[in-house]
Amino acid sequence: NKVKDWWLVSWWILSPIPAALTPDTFHTYRSLMFYIPNTIIIGLGFRDLIRSKISKILFLFASVFSLVQLFSTYVYLTPMVRAKDWDQPFKETAAKVNSLLKTEKKIVWDRRISEPYIQYLFWSGYDPVKLQEVTKNLEFDYYGSVGEVRFSHLDKLYFEPINWGARKREVGTVFVVDAADTPESSIITDERLKIIDRISLPDGRRFFNIVKVIN
Repeated sequence: NKVKDWWLVSWWILSPIPAALTPDTFHTYRSLMFYIPNTIIIGLGFRDLIRSKISKILFLFASVFSLVQLFSTYVYLTPMVRAKDWDQPFKETAAKVNSLLKTEKKIVWDRRISEPYIQYLFWSGYDPVKLQEVTKNLEFDYYGSVGEVRFSHLDKLYFEPINWGARKREVGTVFVVDAADTPESSIITDERLKIIDRISLPDGRRFFNIVKVIN
């Protein structure tokens, strides 16, 4: 039916226009209008593809292969091999930090590590009402520097870059540091520092060291 074909093609052509007109930064959410016509077009293609016997066999083989790939990615690749790329250690770290906040006077999480305040807010389930109180007075240019929207701390938890030269004088402060930047070998040789916890990837590689200045 030519009318239906043109309606679908027109929808497909017009879909990106709203996203193209917005001054906001790029985000995949703005491609949602594309999903429905693309899904219909792909479905029509598959309908024509599997009409012959050989096509049905190929389609079945491709489907099984895709399911195996999906299963291996979900069960092994993402949680094990690609854990670092998916920020897997932040969930455990947020739980450790929450526990330490009950007893420690101050915790500093190195801000240079993958925007830790975002990770902490998500994995700790931080109260949105309390967060609004923290951020309501922040002034920033939405289309300018997004860096100005960052807040420096939540209660006793601070998100700051760590310069050990000055930080070693902050007795009693706990630091969450990148294990690559601050390896254990450099900590155990310094009598002022003590490792109180370690966060590792599933394959055993160290990701975070949680260090306390003791004297």
